[in-house]
Amino acid sequence: MAHILCMSTGTSGILNSSLQLVARLQALGHRVTYASPRPVGDIIEAEGVEFLQLPAVTGQTEPPLPEGIKQLGDFRRFLWKVRRKGIRQAEAVDRLGVGSFSGMLDDLSPDVVLAHVELHEFIITSVAKKFNVILFCSWFSIWNRPGLPPIESTIVPGNGFKGSRLGIRLAWARRMMKRWKENQSSAWSSGFTDRRSALRCYAKSIGFPRRLLQNYNWPPPFTYSELPVLSMTAGELDFPHSVRPNFQYIGPMVKTRRAEARVDEGTREKVTRVLEDCRQNGRRLIHLAATSMHAGDVSFLARILQAVGSRPDWVLIGGLGHASTLEELKDIPPNAHVFEMIPQLAVLRQAHCSINHGGINSINECLVFRVPILVYSGGMFDQNGCAARVAYHGIGLRGDKSDSVEAIVQRIEEILTDESIARKLQETASQYEGEEAGKRFSQLMDKLIST
Repeated sequence: MAHILCMSTGTSGILNSSLQLVARLQALGHRVTYASPRPVGDIIEAEGVEFLQLPAVTGQTEPPLPEGIKQLGDFRRFLWKVRRKGIRQAEAVDRLGVGSFSGMLDDLSPDVVLAHVELHEFIITSVAKKFNVILFCSWFSIWNRPGLPPIESTIVPGNGFKGSRLGIRLAWARRMMKRWKENQSSAWSSGFTDRRSALRCYAKSIGFPRRLLQNYNWPPPFTYSELPVLSMTAGELDFPHSVRPNFQYIGPMVKTRRAEARVDEGTREKVTRVLEDCRQNGRRLIHLAATSMHAGDVSFLARILQAVGSRPDWVLIGGLGHASTLEELKDIPPNAHVFEMIPQLAVLRQAHCSINHGGINSINECLVFRVPILVYSGGMFDQNGCAARVAYHGIGLRGDKSDSVEAIVQRIEEILTDESIARKLQETASQYEGEEAGKRFSQLMDKLIST
């Protein structure tokens, strides 16, 4: 069996999903060492997994200017940067702080490097050193493929001009132009020492094949061509399209038994009592995940609470993520229970509907627990694309944040009574469960590891 080095960013969502992926790999008999630039060793080792602390990822690579140069006008300061481009780029590469990672790789000598797609310094180093590199992510397809709109857009294929072949191609062209402008602005203003430029210089200096770098995709600064990518999503929920070669959907990776440490004991006890009351009295439970909604969404959240308050046969349990948001909400009805953080999986196990922002981790959790989704996109990252896919495939409904109280009630009622949503959730989730799904995953990993 193989020794796999699994590297993730260590942020909470990807940490939980990657730990489930690690558990699946261990169940196949592989040895896994987990690595992250964030200090998450305690969490990893508590799962019985070896941990390797990676160098911290540096977002700011532009070297500081000498005091005298700061006083110059914009044009003279720009000329000073350009004249010293080579020296400053070498400093920018040093500021990436990735030098020690090469030695770590040599010492560990894994058979496979399994890396999250955003860990660019470590991906570039691993590929240049000829390791077998497999990438993973929690997103649907992010590549420019015929008939597939950009993941950040609300476009639905076949829906109006925007969803036509031409409309989708124009959306990609606009996205490419936007990325190009952003790249040029960052490069020229920093004297070509911004993070993207530093990574390109580093890649060139260690012999990384530059043809693998794709410059205008999401998320910036790069995606990679040719390298295999595992998507921890259900392919059945992506839009129909010609899938990128070496891109594989392995289904949602949800760690269903995890410690949700940020939930205080008082909240946990209150939520437990509410869940018990729902079970005993047969009330419909609505889960609300609003942890990544904007600060200006308080009026929208208030309308959700009013909608639930108008139906005493419903109960809502919600996590808002910010104490300040909780303090701003007034006149919370007695059947709505909102907290800063909640034990989300415990609530989803019993929920009849989830209202969320369209984050892929929330969608994956709803899929695993067969919870219909009412999605109000937060408009960040891939949330628009996720919301569009939820509605397109019928595992829930897509709302609008301008919805009135009456409209919200109507949407929730539809979700609670539409049996086709429950059937679609069951059909999709079952594709990634059971013996056959386990066999497919095992065969895929055997193929990728032996490549």
